Amino acid sequence: MRRWLTLFRLHTIMAARCALSRQSPQETPLMASVTPPGLAYEVEHDLDHHRFQARVKGHLALLDYQIKRKRMIITHTEVPEPIAGRGVAGELTKVALRYARDNKFKVVPACAYAEAFLQRHEEYDDLLVR
Repeated sequence: MRRWLTLFRLHTIMAARCALSRQSPQETPLMASVTPPGLAYEVEHDLDHHRFQARVKGHLALLDYQIKRKRMIITHTEVPEPIAGRGVAGELTKVALRYARDNKFKVVPACAYAEAFLQRHEEYDDLLVR
């Protein structure tokens, strides 16, 4: 099982800090987390079950998908109520879209959350099936 850290944005944040301060990445201290205190989590990729998942404060959030003819079909996104509204579904979706891009898959958002997310984030337009 491949693990994807939710800290995948760390590189971008560090690069921006380096550009602003004109330091090299080695001179910039690493951040422990980009999530709110007490909410750090990892996004895991369960290839056998076609799922990205994250356990946050004991609750399991997930994004299910299918792969058909070089297309990633995002079929379901679920975040339990106690951890809702904290960006977990967005992080699961971003990691799934990075996986799709890395594997040259086109994306079909078949669940309401994924469709709304992709409408709000034009940077993923190149992944959509037209």
